[in-house]
Order: sequence, then C-alpha cells, then structure tokens
Amino acid sequence: MKTKKQIIICFFISIILISLFALSGCKISNKQANIDNKIKVELDKMVDKDFAEKDWGYGFALFDKNGIIWSSFGGYSSNEKKIKFSKDTVIRIGELSQQFVFYATLKLIEENKVNLKETISYYLPELKNTDSERLKKVGDLSIESIIKNTSGYLSNFPASCESYDFHKDLLDYLKNANQIYPQKVKYTESLPIIDLLGLVIEKVNKEDFAFYIEKAIFNPLKMKSSTYKIEKKLKNESLFYSKIPLPESSDSKKNDFVYNTKDLKILSPSYSMRSSLSDLVKFYSILLNKKDNQKFISKDLVDLSFTPIFENQLNSEGFETGIGWHLTDFNLNYLGKVAYKIGSFLTHKVLVIILPDKDIGIVCAINKFNWGINEMIYPVAVNILKSYMDLKYNIKTKAFTEPAEKPIPEKLRSNIEGLYASQQGVLILKLDKNILNLYNNGSYSRFVYDSENKFVAKDYNQFKELQFHPEGKIVLNFNTGAKFLMQKIDFKKNYNLKNIKLNINEGVYKTDDIYFFPYSFLIKKQEGFYLIVSDDSKECLIIPLSDNEIKVLCDINSIFYDKKIFLKDDKIIINSKVYKLVK
Repeated sequence: MKTKKQIIICFFISIILISLFALSGCKISNKQANIDNKIKVELDKMVDKDFAEKDWGYGFALFDKNGIIWSSFGGYSSNEKKIKFSKDTVIRIGELSQQFVFYATLKLIEENKVNLKETISYYLPELKNTDSERLKKVGDLSIESIIKNTSGYLSNFPASCESYDFHKDLLDYLKNANQIYPQKVKYTESLPIIDLLGLVIEKVNKEDFAFYIEKAIFNPLKMKSSTYKIEKKLKNESLFYSKIPLPESSDSKKNDFVYNTKDLKILSPSYSMRSSLSDLVKFYSILLNKKDNQKFISKDLVDLSFTPIFENQLNSEGFETGIGWHLTDFNLNYLGKVAYKIGSFLTHKVLVIILPDKDIGIVCAINKFNWGINEMIYPVAVNILKSYMDLKYNIKTKAFTEPAEKPIPEKLRSNIEGLYASQQGVLILKLDKNILNLYNNGSYSRFVYDSENKFVAKDYNQFKELQFHPEGKIVLNFNTGAKFLMQKIDFKKNYNLKNIKLNINEGVYKTDDIYFFPYSFLIKKQEGFYLIVSDDSKECLIIPLSDNEIKVLCDINSIFYDKKIFLKDDKIIINSKVYKLVK
C-alpha cells in the first residue's frame, strides 16, 4: 500500500506529465495551424520589400475560415509612445462599416422582420409625414435599392461634419439630397442613405443600433475591439498620421503632422465603426464557412451578398457589385469569384479581399495618409494572395506573354484611326508605326495586330483585345469579361449636321448649388469633337442639335442622360440649372 507521501508524489508527477503532454499537443497543433515556413518566408519578403519605411503603422492578415494563417505588421499605432501596430490595433474602418449594416439587415430579412421589397417610409413614417418633398422622395426608396447601393443617390457627408449623430442629423441632411439617377439602374454609394438602415434596425428591434450590432455580431464573434459607440474607450487606438511639407521657417524638426481627433465624434452606421484586423478576420472568416451553422449569418445570405446586383451590370458599367462588395478584379479573376471593399477614414485606410471559391481572404490596414490603397496596399495584397495560391496549391496565374509586333494591313491602317463613341463613352485610336494606341477615360493602352482585323493588348491591363468590323465598328474586350461596342464618328456621315456651327468654351463649369448633381463638369475638345467629362471621369460625346442646344451620347448610367442642355454665352444650362465657366 502506498504511503500518503507516495500518493502526493505520484499526483504531482501525473500533473507534470499531463502538462507536458498538453504543451506538446499545443506545439503540434500550432505547427499544423501555421502555413509552411517556406511560404511564410516568401510572403514576409514581399511585405518587407514594399514597406521599408516603418515609422507609421501597417498590417496584413491572410485568413481562411478558421482565422489568421499568416500576418505581417510594422510601424507604430502611436509613434510618440512607440506602441507597435499589431493585429489588435484599433482603427477606423470607414466604408467597411456599411457591410455590418447590410449583413444585419439581411439577417432581419431572414427573420421576416424586414421586407426587401418594402419602402423605407414603411418603417420610418417620418419620411412620409413631412413637408419636405425631398424627404418624401427618399421615403419612396425600397430597402432593396438601399442595400444594393442602387438608390440613385450619390452623396457623402460634408467635410466639416465633426459631430454627426445619425439619430438627430440624418433627416436634416437628407432634406438637401438629390436623387441623381433612377432607382435600381446604377451602382451609387451614398453613406447618408445607408444610414437610414440604421434607423430601420432600431425601429424593428426596439433598441439602440450600436447595442444591437454588439449583441448580434460583435459579442457572438468575440470581436472585443469593435464598436459603433462614440463614448466607448478601446485599448491601443491608432493615431492619425500624415506626412506633409512644412515651411522652412518652422521650428518643427520633424516633417510630421498628427490629426487632432479629440473633438471628432461621428456616429454613422455606414462610416464610423472602429475595429482591429484580428476582429475583422473573425467576421470575414465566417463568410468563408460553407456549412449552414453560422453564429450570425446563413450560407444563403452570404451567397446572395456575393451575387451581382443586377443583370448586365458588367457591360453597362464595366464592373459588377454585390451587397456591400465590388466583384470585379482582373488581377485575381483566374482564382474564381472575387469580392473586395475599401474603407477610408482620414489617414486610416483598410482593404479586404475575399476569394469565396478558394476559401481564402486578406485584410490590410495603414494609418498614414500618404500611403494610398491603390498605389501601395492593393498591389501587395494581390501579390500575397497570388503567391499563397501558387506556393500552397500550385495554382498559377497564366503568364502574360507580350505579343510581337506585326505589320498592319494597309486597308486597316487607312480606316482604323479616329474617335469612336457609344452610349457607354468615348475612345480614341491612333497609330504609331505598328502600334495602335487607345485612349479611354484618361487611361492609355497599346495594341498590336494579331489576325483577321483583331488587335491584342501589348501589355497586361484592363484591356484584352480589340476587333475591327466593317462600317467603322469596333468591339473592345476587357480582361474582366466586359464588352463595349463602339462606332467611329463622322458628323457629316452620322448626323447630317452640315449647317450647325457648334462653338463651346473649353474648361470647367460649376453651379452655385453644392447639393446639385452634377455640381461641376469638364468640356474639352479632342480630334475635332467636343467631349464632356462628369463626376465619374467618364468621357462622353457632345452632339449638337442646333447652334445653341446639345445632347450627350450616353445611357441611363450617366448624369447627362435625357437632359435638355442649352448654351448661352459662357454659360451652360442643364434642366434650368445654370453652370458658369470657371475662369
């Protein structure tokens, strides 16, 4: 029989062995959860190469349905206190906030608390019982058009908006808002219109919006660093940094500037959420879960959010969008479906990309104004995803081989140059020896002759190939799958305008009404034709109807669609709104 002392010794030995086994198991588990060291080294190199400057913070987190599988962080969330930027650094996520609003609304639709086809005034009768005609018009919007960003409203908050609370400020702001496009015909992101869903969520749940989001999303997913509450204090909040040139006489030794945001109190469902990369991964990783046993949202709703909002959007707008997502990316489409979203709040910028077919995603953030999303974060994020899929699964992008230059048949050379237009916009073709140069909406691309009136892009970009057809028609094919059909323009041949003498002053035109769209536009002359450039940078052809009246060749996606436009001296009048030439 064992003595009491022996029993105690055996007990402690057992505890030690169990602990050692548990620790050993943890090591094995962690090793299995991490990606191969070879892959980690390669991904680390990519970030180190492009982010040599580490004074200001940045982070990349690659994830699957189980969470983070690789990450890289550098710089500081607080340069003064030398607090490192990490996966738990709290940042403002800007427009990414609206995704949480959309998914919460979809959940209420699934619970039959909200009807997708119902108007917003059904839930918010104050939009109907008002003297404001503009608010009544807002009230006629359907929940569907708001959740799909097809409300026709295109507006943002004023730059001076430092203490906005959607409870008391939203309706007063919307009294000045204009519906720019018809409902459900075009992607139009409007933060104030999306904020209306926050009021709907409060009405149907009979509780505060921020409280409901915490109860329905943040708490179940253990997102401890996420909040909509203005008053809530969170640890390790990142400062707002910007590098700007200072006068030589300045006493400051550093060429730095820190935004003072102590008085910046914004409560906007579409814009003001604070979160961290680790929390965002917890949310976005559930969208990759193929099983219908989610803590928050069903697989059907996830699939719906990744579905284009209407048919033919690709050919009408050149891209596709889902509920809260952009779905078109020619750099990643070889990996199947792509969904991405950008958020920006002062110097905080966040990017999330999800590859639903490959069950992988990445979230990135920076806290420095000078580091742009498209210039810095986006290309690195894309390369990380491409490299991971190559190294892990041997899925390689098809290598682009620059096509060789070929002589262009003389008959084609003599007919192809000129300006081409359609309701989708304008492009110009010019020859330089055996190179066909294409100019479209400020972008530039080179093509070389392939065969049978077909040209292919000399460099890999958004354009793929161009086919020339009889009677001066071309089909421009994009790497996204979009196709534009355009006609070569000859006013004498196409429009019989021999007796019209059109003379417009080139330059920028503006109206005095800052709430009106378009607030401004540009008139320029190219290849003997007048073009008009709107807020979306799309160039459209001006067609003269008489010496003092014109129309714009465009479709329903344009702010100039079906507008009566008159010329008077140095003014342009659009539907009775006067625009003056800026001198």
